[in-house]
Amino acid sequence: PAYTDHEFDLLRRQHLDATAEAFHSASVFVFTLGLTEAWRSRADGSVFPACPGTISGTYDESAHEFVNFTADEIAEDVISFITLVREKNPGLKFVITVSPVPLVATATDSHVLVASTYSKAVLRVAAERICKEASNVVYFPAFEIITGPQAPYEFFERDRRNVSKAGVSVVM
Repeated sequence: PAYTDHEFDLLRRQHLDATAEAFHSASVFVFTLGLTEAWRSRADGSVFPACPGTISGTYDESAHEFVNFTADEIAEDVISFITLVREKNPGLKFVITVSPVPLVATATDSHVLVASTYSKAVLRVAAERICKEASNVVYFPAFEIITGPQAPYEFFERDRRNVSKAGVSVVM
């Protein structure tokens, strides 16, 4: 962990350099789409991995906004990312998947089951568009393997949210 701003800056630089090296040297990149719901900074558009104030910081309605990204927004962002990475690594191939893990909560007005189904449908549509519009991108049906009617009950843990080791093993 970083104990000072200077240590944080050094760790951040080290992480970004390692990430860039991984993108530049990889031959295949697996990209899993997981959520459509997010929180965004009203100041600069930065997207947060969790609602500000739930893990750290404070939530400020004037500074943060909830967003539920559309299939088009997701597809355009991922295609832009693929294009950017391929400027340095033109031969990089992509495998796109959709996470089978359902939402645990939602910031929409919908029930969490409805919000989760909507989210996964949006991600699946986005994945299809990405595969059609970007070269050397394929879809792998991890979501369908775990959640489809053929999937055994044991592909999820008892909480019915987390994928079990058996489910992960079959997908891998």
